[in-house]
Amino acid sequence: MEKSGLNKNLTQNLPATNKARLTQILPLSFGALFLLMIVSGAISKWSANTLVASTGWVTHTYQVKEYLKELEKILVDAETGQRGFIFTGKEEFLEPYTNANERLGDNYDVLNSLLKDNPEQLNKLRKVRNISDRKMSELAETIVLKRAGKEQQLRALVLSGKGKKIMDDIRGQLAEMTEVENKLLAERQKAVSQAEQGINFSSLAVPLAGIILGSAILFLISRKVVSPIEEVVSSLASSSTEIAATVEEQERIATQQAASVNQTTSTMTQLGASARTTAEQAESSAESARQVLKLAESSAESARQVLKLAEGGTKTVERTLEEMSVLKEKVAALGEQILRLSEQTNQIGSITNIVGDLANQTNMLALNAAVEAVRAGEYGRGFGVVAAEIRKLADQSKRSAEKINALVGAIQSAINSTVTVTEEGRKTAQEGIKLSRETAEAFTSVTQAIEDVVLSNQETSLQAISDVAVSSQQIALTAQQQAVAIGQVITAMKALNQAAAQTASGISQTKAGIQKVNEAAQSLKDVV
Repeated sequence: MEKSGLNKNLTQNLPATNKARLTQILPLSFGALFLLMIVSGAISKWSANTLVASTGWVTHTYQVKEYLKELEKILVDAETGQRGFIFTGKEEFLEPYTNANERLGDNYDVLNSLLKDNPEQLNKLRKVRNISDRKMSELAETIVLKRAGKEQQLRALVLSGKGKKIMDDIRGQLAEMTEVENKLLAERQKAVSQAEQGINFSSLAVPLAGIILGSAILFLISRKVVSPIEEVVSSLASSSTEIAATVEEQERIATQQAASVNQTTSTMTQLGASARTTAEQAESSAESARQVLKLAESSAESARQVLKLAEGGTKTVERTLEEMSVLKEKVAALGEQILRLSEQTNQIGSITNIVGDLANQTNMLALNAAVEAVRAGEYGRGFGVVAAEIRKLADQSKRSAEKINALVGAIQSAINSTVTVTEEGRKTAQEGIKLSRETAEAFTSVTQAIEDVVLSNQETSLQAISDVAVSSQQIALTAQQQAVAIGQVITAMKALNQAAAQTASGISQTKAGIQKVNEAAQSLKDVV
């Protein structure tokens, strides 16, 4: 009993403490995980936006450089067409010059649009355009001179180096602009690299942090939920074992009681037969003195036998009374064990409710995280995997909580049935004790009556044969009273036998209920 009380106190204290920690630590842990998801999404989004923007600027820089090269190529094409015309005098050689003259304006328009974010480059582009206009004018002048046949003036203009100087100035300006774009390209490529590093960091570090935090949460759940449930299940199994032992002891006592009642009933039957025989002999003793004397002696011997049987019956009833008292104590102990079982199942139900709530919250957090991962696109894929794993964990926790609730319900139903049967057993034990006491009183009356009969027969046997008739009548009356008393005892023993049968039936039902409790406890232990 002391060991059971200690298990009860330990089981009551541990879940209460763990419950308080669960309501504080687990919400904070899942909140931190959710915050980590939000931060990861924000980092991924910022890194993606930065990467897209930086990549766009890199592409923009390459476009500027390409159009600067194209500008130089257009001018070279124009110069090539001019030289071909000067050397050959054929108009078809002017086609590159004509095309270059048409493309030059479009190229400047595109460059103006691309460089509108950089005033310094726009200024340099204006200078290049002014120089290129001078170059195109110089080319046009040479073409006019060639067409006019002014070869000497054309030769003097070409040999003056004016065209080469203008082209060198254009190349210098374009080189400066290209250098500026190269520096911008290096800076923007660096920004792209940093954005890629940020994305790599968020795609690796954040899922790793999520895994670590998720592992910590799993450890907390294992320590704060599974361990208390295992302790309660162990205590429940221990209590069930103790109750089963108590029920077996009660069953043994009930069996002994039934055997004692059957033996007492048999003894009472013999007493009744002996009493009827004594009465018949007493009635026939009036016929003759000889027969009266013999019958008196026979009555005395029968009375002594009846006295012995009555004493044996009294002892049997006393043993039955003691066993019924022990049975009453065992039933009371069984009631206490069942109350402890009920309290433990209530504690298990409370813990599983908390687990179910936490599983629902975790499922909602995982769903929100999955939505954020989808919104993050390719960069949130790792985060989505973590969210899916957390959601699976939440579903498993919820299913386990539902199974535990079902088992707790089955245990509570079995406990309620056991309480009812135990109460009936207690009442039956009280009735058995009452009947045993009445039987003991009846046996006392029978013993007293038998002693009176024995003493009366002995005194009557010492008197004269003339008094035998009167004594025989007294013996007959006493025998009739004895038969009535024995009939009452037989009735009481039948009631006691019926009560013992009901007690045995109640104990069998209690044993079946305890078996169900043991099976439910084992199932709960398997689930945990």
